[in-house]
Amino acid sequence: MFSVGLKSAILTIERPQKYVLGRTATGFGPQHISAAAFNVITVIIIIIIIIITAIQDQVILTRNYKKYILKQPGTDGLCRRCGKQSETIQYITASCEQLAPTDYVKRHDGLAKIIHQKLAEAAEFIDNKSLHYKFTPANVLENKSFKLY
Repeated sequence: MFSVGLKSAILTIERPQKYVLGRTATGFGPQHISAAAFNVITVIIIIIIIIITAIQDQVILTRNYKKYILKQPGTDGLCRRCGKQSETIQYITASCEQLAPTDYVKRHDGLAKIIHQKLAEAAEFIDNKSLHYKFTPANVLENKSFKLY
């Protein structure tokens, strides 16, 4: 399956007028970046799509998958971090109490930082548009019309 994806990606690269992931490749092709970089970017996009599809289909190799789908002997199916509940994709991404105090908070704060930055740009509190991971929000921003905290 993976080699077929790479082969079709290479065929798409050779003919940039074709559709790439539902969008035309014009404006993003060899005329703007090197062919090698374009190949690498296309392969990375395909790998990401394969991983997302595997997550949606719940075929990621979790302990729950090993126990109930693959029926591997000696697999308990419990979360490898906390060992309390079945290790499913839903449990790992939203419920594991060992991940909650750290990883979930980082994910939440990162998203809140992006929203804060976009609101500050929309209300014209900030002029320079820095990358979201370099942005440090101020505690309170206010003008005559808005107050952002």
